[in-house]
Amino acid sequence: MASESVHKRIERLLKEAQEAVAESDWAVVLNCAENVLRMESENKIARAYLATAGRALGFQTSSPDDP
Repeated sequence: MASESVHKRIERLLKEAQEAVAESDWAVVLNCAENVLRMESENKIARAYLATAGRALGFQTSSPDDP
């Protein structure tokens, strides 16, 4: 489990990503999601943001679980 400070940072990044979605700022969403996944690779919310931002920016994204 992540330390308390890492957990707080993850929460801040996810909040920032959520706010960026509302503004359609997909580069920020992508950046936040990638940063969260560097700290917690199994974070489902960050994976969803990453996929959404990737689609919006025209990237093909995949996760290790994809075939």
